[in-house]
Amino acid sequence: MLFSFLAVAFVVACACYVYFHFNDFYSVFEASKFELALASLFILCSFLATCYQLDLFLKRFNLVLGKLELLAITHAMMLGNLVIPMRGGSGALALYLKKVHCLDFTAFAVIYGGTAILVALMSSFFALIALVSLWILHGYNQFVLIGPVFVLFVLCLYLTVRAPSFGPRKNFLMDRIVHVANSWKIIISDTRLVFCLSIAIALMSLALIGSFFHIYRAIGSSLTLEATVITSSIGSIVNLAPLTPGSLGVFDVAIIEIQRIMGLTAAKSIAAAIIFRVLTFCLASLIGIPSIVYIYARLKKAGA
Repeated sequence: MLFSFLAVAFVVACACYVYFHFNDFYSVFEASKFELALASLFILCSFLATCYQLDLFLKRFNLVLGKLELLAITHAMMLGNLVIPMRGGSGALALYLKKVHCLDFTAFAVIYGGTAILVALMSSFFALIALVSLWILHGYNQFVLIGPVFVLFVLCLYLTVRAPSFGPRKNFLMDRIVHVANSWKIIISDTRLVFCLSIAIALMSLALIGSFFHIYRAIGSSLTLEATVITSSIGSIVNLAPLTPGSLGVFDVAIIEIQRIMGLTAAKSIAAAIIFRVLTFCLASLIGIPSIVYIYARLKKAGA
């Protein structure tokens, strides 16, 4: 309840800022429609990369879905995560896979946790490259960002390449957590799978970078490619926090502040964040709402 209140408070704060600084946002209404269309295309590509990544995980657990069902459950999950706190869409997907396909909750926990590790790994990798490039090519160093991003990259790389093994625990909850951790250890032993998953996550990250790049161009921003990569990558990392619906407020404050550090005005930063939110929600709803209807029909047919 508290996190939902914080999300609403953030939306109200942004609305008030726009209202009292409306002249600063007038350029948004003149944003290039072509650039916004390209940004939307990149967001759709990130959705498809998410489908591919989920399919790779499910096949590892011997669950092969049809393309239509895979598209439906992935987009319904993403829409659910945007409107329900604590990753409610992912929870609903776990229930669906359990009832319709008998996928164990432990297996889904491995998928959920493994995705988070790989997203953080790829995002921190891209952010590091961009930060070092800014430092070497332009003499613009941001050690306050380089340090935490480097630590996160090393930690995620360790968990991806050589995750530790644990013995059984007497406590039921701890034993479940240990079981999930050991299942992840088995997953990363499959080198080909980890490589394919990394490619899928990398494509998703690059697609989001492309969407931000064209959003900035649409509103006439002069943000560099390196700054765009840093903003998108750190935003993806922060977006893993499942506190509010779609990490609303948490994600937005992070990218707005990063954009300001990289040279954008407050008005441009907020405008870019709002445009990204609107495009993402509209596209997720366009595909997600029919997907939810499809899933409901599948559940009804399965008697669940």
